[in-house]
Amino acid sequence: MPVTLKELDSLRAQLESDRKLCGSDQTAQQFLDVAATKLDEVEESYARRNPLEVLSGVLDKCEIGADAANTEELRAMVAEILEFEDAMESVPVANRLGPLYELAEKCLRTMRRNYIRLYQKNRLADLVSASGKK
Repeated sequence: MPVTLKELDSLRAQLESDRKLCGSDQTAQQFLDVAATKLDEVEESYARRNPLEVLSGVLDKCEIGADAANTEELRAMVAEILEFEDAMESVPVANRLGPLYELAEKCLRTMRRNYIRLYQKNRLADLVSASGKK
């Protein structure tokens, strides 16, 4: 019976929960190490068979604006976004209907949202810093 991405996530969470539950019991931790290795193998196999779904799932889990960025990093992000946009515009219209193009669009949306959130955080930090200097 094929496994789903949701089931894999659930198994990974259960494994982490079991590790905490078993604490310092070496025998139990060794069994969990074997289980983790097997789970890694199943996840790798799943990713090879379903790369688009896995990549899409990774994008869904991105923590938008979770990092901090200085002005130079924000400029570099803009350059990367522009490069990505140019590459997408160069894709022939006939090829824009497939799942890879949809995934690329999702990636671009994620990049833009992340940039906006980081820019806002950077700008807010600048404003707070400037008001503290008065």
